[in-house]
Amino acid sequence: HLFHTSLDRVYKYITKWQDSTPWKRYDHTVVGWLKDKLLPIPVNINTVNGLFDSHIQTSAEMDEWLKSVQIPCEGGECKNAEEM
Repeated sequence: HLFHTSLDRVYKYITKWQDSTPWKRYDHTVVGWLKDKLLPIPVNINTVNGLFDSHIQTSAEMDEWLKSVQIPCEGGECKNAEEM
């Protein structure tokens, strides 16, 4: 079973028995197959790095990369997502 809480008192109560029944850490990630690679979804820096073999580390580097690959809409402004 998966257990979720953000309440410290609940976590302390539940972990009283951790010595007799140890907990196993589980980090849920959503991934999808893109170009024969299993990559994180929704798209983030790791997805871009995996798809384009780049080495982006920070949000600033991601913004710079996005500016370098974006194709401007006609007239300089997109009216909807289809024009992007």
